[in-house]
Amino acid sequence: MPNDHTSYTTPKKLTPAAMVAQNDLAFGKIVEAVSHSPYWASSAILAIEDDAQNGPDHVSAQRTTFYLASPYARGGVQHGRYSSAGVLRTIELILGLPPMTVYDASAQPMYAAFSPKADLRRFSALPARVDLEARNTATSYRARDSARLDLHDADAVPAAVGNDILWHAIRGANAKPPSYGAFER
Repeated sequence: MPNDHTSYTTPKKLTPAAMVAQNDLAFGKIVEAVSHSPYWASSAILAIEDDAQNGPDHVSAQRTTFYLASPYARGGVQHGRYSSAGVLRTIELILGLPPMTVYDASAQPMYAAFSPKADLRRFSALPARVDLEARNTATSYRARDSARLDLHDADAVPAAVGNDILWHAIRGANAKPPSYGAFER
């Protein structure tokens, strides 16, 4: 979804929370539309974030989330160990396509995420719980710094700067971010 990198706290731009909520709602509506279509019985929607290398949590800076919506999804929270190449390999297998590279050819497919028995229940997108039109102000945390960032390339913003702005935009200007030790860059 296009708002995943946000505009940080650039004045008059959507807040990070609004942008993330717009993406979440858009994804929910996609799943809702497909699950209410005649194609649902043979569908699988796979979604993964595009920047797992820049989102350290308490386990690993390389860890990310993955979402699967399908009548054949096992359901619930799964704690599998897969790679981005494994997601691609799974898509290739579903579509009957050959691997594109040695990386996806040798990747572990996501077999454990799927069930052999279909559950054809439909999905309905949940309404947003935050203001989808909320805007940053001139007094937002590091608003002037955000206004100077090069947002034309998602990876042009230095990780430490972007992480600091987003953390404080969501948690508050005085919030103390956790220490990631070896995962800091």
